[in-house]
Amino acid sequence: MCPRLSEEIRTHGVEEVATIMENARACGRGEDIKRIKDLMQSIRSFHPALKTNNKESRGFNHPQIGRLLVSAEKVKEWDEDEEFHRRVKEGVETFRPQDYPVFLYEDDKVNPDNLLSGFLRSEILIRAYRAVMIGPSAIDGRGTSARATKKGNAQLNNMTDISIPSISYIATLVHFGLSSQGMFHVGGDLGRFDYHGFYRSIVDLLGDERMVQRREALLRWWKGKIFPNAHEYNEPKGDTVHGKMLAQLEASE
Repeated sequence: MCPRLSEEIRTHGVEEVATIMENARACGRGEDIKRIKDLMQSIRSFHPALKTNNKESRGFNHPQIGRLLVSAEKVKEWDEDEEFHRRVKEGVETFRPQDYPVFLYEDDKVNPDNLLSGFLRSEILIRAYRAVMIGPSAIDGRGTSARATKKGNAQLNNMTDISIPSISYIATLVHFGLSSQGMFHVGGDLGRFDYHGFYRSIVDLLGDERMVQRREALLRWWKGKIFPNAHEYNEPKGDTVHGKMLAQLEASE
């Protein structure tokens, strides 16, 4: 990943190199945050339409976005109880990072008896992932435009696969893009949402050993959505030229 890292550390020292890498990471994250914030209306159509220069109208102040940000366990109350609306808007009712919001679910539908059903399969996540990793012109899944002048993160880093951290990263960006919070802060102090806790909780959940089969199925599903033309490498079979070459090589030893 960093072929000259050892050389740079010897020349400049660990602290300076670490500072440079952290600044680059923060800069890249800042660009991704701005992209999702500015493109949110294109990623998903909202009424009233979102303005890029006014986040105060988002979050629980927006009739459609409020439902997307409410906890999956509280969506029924949001749909039926005006008093609950008021408590949420006034900050009396708050949600923890582990209280996963509705926008993470396929078709915004939550099954209270099976909270894993449809989790992390929403269209808003897929479209946001394409916007960040492939490019804004790829939001609809038609690939990058011939007029695109800037390579996406996937092309810059030769990505052809999906990882749980990358999905969690996009979920974090989308949450902030939907929220009314003006500035992105990792921690959850001063009444701000804990985005670090949100990101980590998704990574930890999917990393649980009991989630192996669900995780593998989820990653296959995501790869089909983001990199449908990427071919997986399969171990050579004995009846292929490749396989026979290896068999002949082994026999000659």
